[in-house]
Amino acid sequence: MSSSTNNNQHGLPRHIPNDIALEVRQRSKFGCVICRNAIYQYEHINPEFKYAKKHKVNNICLLCGGCHDKVTRGRISKETVREKYNEVQNNDSIKRPFESLDLTSNNLKINIGSNLFEHTPCLFEIDGERLLTITPNENGTGFPLINGKFYDNNGNEIFKIKDNVWEGPLSLWDIEIQGTRTSIRSVPKKIALEFIINPPNQIHITKIDMIKNNCHIICEGDQIFIGQISSSNNVYIGLKGFQCKGAAAGLSVDSRELSNIRPSGLRMTGGEGIILEGTGIRIGRNAGRMIIGELQLLRN
Repeated sequence: MSSSTNNNQHGLPRHIPNDIALEVRQRSKFGCVICRNAIYQYEHINPEFKYAKKHKVNNICLLCGGCHDKVTRGRISKETVREKYNEVQNNDSIKRPFESLDLTSNNLKINIGSNLFEHTPCLFEIDGERLLTITPNENGTGFPLINGKFYDNNGNEIFKIKDNVWEGPLSLWDIEIQGTRTSIRSVPKKIALEFIINPPNQIHITKIDMIKNNCHIICEGDQIFIGQISSSNNVYIGLKGFQCKGAAAGLSVDSRELSNIRPSGLRMTGGEGIILEGTGIRIGRNAGRMIIGELQLLRN
């Protein structure tokens, strides 16, 4: 396909420059300005793309595929799109951007880096709070229910899932969706959470940098690190190529009864998981099966 097919009659390329696309996402508050669906396309309001001479931020908004098709077919007017775009920009109480997850298997697989968790009803548990859970249908039929909350490395909530529908806050720096990949940035040039959805049975968390209370979970590349942090002492367990099946909790950190972080030994016990004594860090609590690829203990 020649490059000219991507240009309009004025030679304007279809690709929107990154800085303009970012500002459009921010102004649209990361979702369709009409229905708020987070799976979006870029819409030139007026003039249409084929007549546009420049990509202008105030003339481009986000629309989902369904609403975009209605505009193309004349079932939603350009005037309505403009009105909704203005409303979204000036209303801080509009509906959050959302997406329904197509994960219909009762055997969901969660990859975090190169680490795999199966039949694990709770992936993250911090100080007794279950942050990412998978609840199978009671009768063994129908969709499992996924619920969760994620935070950035300042402890601010950046993302939540309620009964298989995720929502993002309106005040983030960026939510960028490309194909099956979703990237969330709470500050410029830093990804706080990135994941890939592969329907019907897989979530792959490729990046995470989350702090909740005194717990730090970070994944970059193949490895994940689970740590307890304090002003004087930080301790982490690093995992690579780890497999866990049937655990009550995949990654668990509990600091409620710790006055100081004092690692006193690493213990691996069948049915209990991997426990770093004196830190409240536990991997694969009550797991039926674990395969340990590479395990590191870091302290500073």
